[in-house]
Amino acid sequence: MDVTVTLTDRTQRYAASLTPALSAAVRAATFGIEARAKVNIQTGPKSGRKYRRGKKWHRASAKGEAPATDSGTLVNSIRGRMDSPLEGSVTVGAAYGARLENGLDRPFLSPALEAVKPAFEAAIAAVLAGGEARR
Repeated sequence: MDVTVTLTDRTQRYAASLTPALSAAVRAATFGIEARAKVNIQTGPKSGRKYRRGKKWHRASAKGEAPATDSGTLVNSIRGRMDSPLEGSVTVGAAYGARLENGLDRPFLSPALEAVKPAFEAAIAAVLAGGEARR
């Protein structure tokens, strides 16, 4: 007497069935990071020096604070996009953005990532456990 055990490989079909929900989680995280980075710059405490630029007064940010909005160039240069169904990216187009974030200790993008990360991880875990990602 023989017993045969056969496993039919349906992993590709299963993985494909998860793509829409996983894509929704990636999309929410990508555009959540973009939005949070912009909010970080436009709001929150700014306790750096105050100076006059032309007829306007400007309060700069201090170390550890997100940059203070001045002309709006930095905020308007932050763009999220979906590169593929399972990959999104957030780009800071202003040339000085990386220097503010990394060199001058004026973080705006990394705190946005950290703020969005728990919801993203929970959404991915829910999809993999058989649930749906929150939108």
